[in-house]
Amino acid sequence: MTITAIILTFISALCHASWNILIKKSTNPALFISLIGFCTTILVFPLAVYKLLFNTPNILGFILIGLTWILHLGYFTFLGQSYNRTNLNIVYPISRGFGLLLVQILSILILKESITLTAILGSSIIILGILGVGFFEISQIFISVRKTKKIIDKSILLTLLTGLTISCYSLIDKKGSYEVDPFLYVFFVNSAAIGILIPMIRKIAIQKTKTFFFNHWKSLIFASTFQYLGYSLIIICYSFTNLNYISAFREISLILGIFLGYFILKEDLTFPKILGTSLIILGAILIAI
Repeated sequence: MTITAIILTFISALCHASWNILIKKSTNPALFISLIGFCTTILVFPLAVYKLLFNTPNILGFILIGLTWILHLGYFTFLGQSYNRTNLNIVYPISRGFGLLLVQILSILILKESITLTAILGSSIIILGILGVGFFEISQIFISVRKTKKIIDKSILLTLLTGLTISCYSLIDKKGSYEVDPFLYVFFVNSAAIGILIPMIRKIAIQKTKTFFFNHWKSLIFASTFQYLGYSLIIICYSFTNLNYISAFREISLILGIFLGYFILKEDLTFPKILGTSLIILGAILIAI
């Protein structure tokens, strides 16, 4: 990886960790996520209009925007339902770990990307580190599944579907990075969250949604800014760096999230988290060199 890619990905990871901390602090993660998309769409609308008028995508660009919009609609839906059914410390490591595993495989099979043995080792170590961070919570879920004799817990299924959509939209985003201005591209991506906001409002009532918005509006503005900037930087990186490298290296956001959670939310630093963090750092170093 180049120094530019490392710096941009690190800034993106910091943004990602920051808005995920704000999700943790909210009282309704699924609603918070959908409102992030709504706020981003409103805040960035003038810039998007400017980009659309003076840097209009070609037909392929619009097709890629449409495909990633549909995939992100599924992603926001699965992620929100996962957060409502189980702990973020379970959803995040499983969805990101499974998604990263699929990205590594699909980027080689479909995009024909080359990857060094050192990078493969680094990616594998990062996946182990991601799962290690949520080891205790994940093990409790599987113990519960065994006791109830279920084939798979519904929350785990939704989390795996989240990981599947992550891998699919990552492939589309890689192609889109060559065809569409990154800031315009991310504007359309974030608007997909509005697709899950409408049925959610119908379910929990408009007044409750308004109350939630006014209680969290400052956090929503910060989260929207972090999410939009972080994702835009990743799309920029995709345009000149292999997808499998960026997808793996950006998982350092989990490390940043753990430390932010420790200092801001007073979360415990357990041994699995420390071990998982160490593995992610090691894997990131192997990919970067």
